[in-house]
Amino acid sequence: SKIPAAITAAKAADAVVIVIGDNDGTCGEWQDNDNLDPPGQQMNFIQQVVNELKGSGIPIVLVTINGRQYTFAGGNPSNSVLDDVDILLNAFRPGQQGGIALRDVIMGDAENSGRLAQNWPKIVGDVNSGSNPWLQEVRGKWVANSRSKPDPDGRIYDSYQNEQKFYGEITEPLFEFGYGMSNTGCTSQFKYSNLKVKVVNNAPVQNDTDVVMRVTVDV
Repeated sequence: SKIPAAITAAKAADAVVIVIGDNDGTCGEWQDNDNLDPPGQQMNFIQQVVNELKGSGIPIVLVTINGRQYTFAGGNPSNSVLDDVDILLNAFRPGQQGGIALRDVIMGDAENSGRLAQNWPKIVGDVNSGSNPWLQEVRGKWVANSRSKPDPDGRIYDSYQNEQKFYGEITEPLFEFGYGMSNTGCTSQFKYSNLKVKVVNNAPVQNDTDVVMRVTVDV
């Protein structure tokens, strides 16, 4: 393991940038997983570095280059390892110029203006719940429950809005829709509230183009 050497280097640094990620062997078609923590030994690596630097005053920047949302649970929904990370920078798939863009953001030469387009779950069991509704809530015909009748293609639409009724609780996200931070370390000055979705037409739905909706949000 190269973790001890990495810890030694981190202790001697003025600041630490930890870069983790995945590839098409751990994220993509036919790569379903029952754990959303970073694959391999990366979660263990993060935990060890963070624990060793705790109280040292050395700032930690955690960069994720990934194709899906990560949790940092390690079996604990609190994701407490992030408490000692100064900046979490999610790059997803940044492309060929990603390294330059990340450098500019970390160094403060470019504003980190990204905001979450949807909630971020605390743990894999929260996926498709109220804490992390997918934009299209579709589950395959292999779903075991029978809360709704399958459509002609065998799909079951299972609304997260019913989680209080079926599970007795409402889950909270790790990071909420619209969450983001600036390079100054302050949370975004933009606040999102009063999200409303209204169906404009009431005609029978035959296909996706038949649905007209109006979405409003206070910023």
